[in-house]
Amino acid sequence: MNPNPKNHNCLITVYAGDSRETEDGRIVRVFWRLGQQSACKGAYDVFAPGTPDDIEALGELAALRHLLSVRNISGQNRNGEGLVLVVSHGAVKKLVNKKSQKSDLFDFNHFLITRYAGADVVVDKERAWLPEDRDSVPVTGINLHDMKGPETVEVPNLGKIVITRHALEKYLEVAGTADLPQSWRSINRRLRKNLERVNVPAKVARMQQIKHHTEASELWKNPDNPMHFVFSREPSFMVLRTVYETTAWDEKLERYTSAF
Repeated sequence: MNPNPKNHNCLITVYAGDSRETEDGRIVRVFWRLGQQSACKGAYDVFAPGTPDDIEALGELAALRHLLSVRNISGQNRNGEGLVLVVSHGAVKKLVNKKSQKSDLFDFNHFLITRYAGADVVVDKERAWLPEDRDSVPVTGINLHDMKGPETVEVPNLGKIVITRHALEKYLEVAGTADLPQSWRSINRRLRKNLERVNVPAKVARMQQIKHHTEASELWKNPDNPMHFVFSREPSFMVLRTVYETTAWDEKLERYTSAF
């Protein structure tokens, strides 16, 4: 392994040790560090109710999300650009590369394929950096299910927003951004501008109903820009399903697909 991130905080390594049974489920301890030469900084005891398969991979996913999105260990506005994530289980890398068949992991992967899309995920089982006394490092307990589900961002006037992978990819196509990390930053800036709600065209509403079994479509745009943002409204957040420009919608409508 020879990762070369831009700075110390852009390289995060996690390693899931052995799991243990409890009365209510399983706990796996996941150690972590920053930088290539640093010592272990701490560990997470990740609790999973029941007896889930792939507990070690789930633990590493939970630890990475907590470090990146809760603790903001690599910065408040971090996206996937220049980020290197070192894991010990190949199942995590397969998820990012869309080569995994492990459906039990899918609900914990959204943050890596949206906000942190473009991060370099490396598999390395090196353990020399782990402490000899594994009980000597500070340990934080987290519940696996608290790290489940889509990544959200807070947007003025709209509240909590989930940006789907499909919306990122369509934005890259429409806006001409360089890659998915740049798309994430750009789309967040646009959502924070003076958007106004507009009527949903019948074709858009029909496709939303077909694809997502919902009639709760909302369409927002900036008055001075042809770019439109198609949302569906969930109980606690809005989901950005796709992005289009007015002049391009009719010819691209039939090819519209979407997924988290």
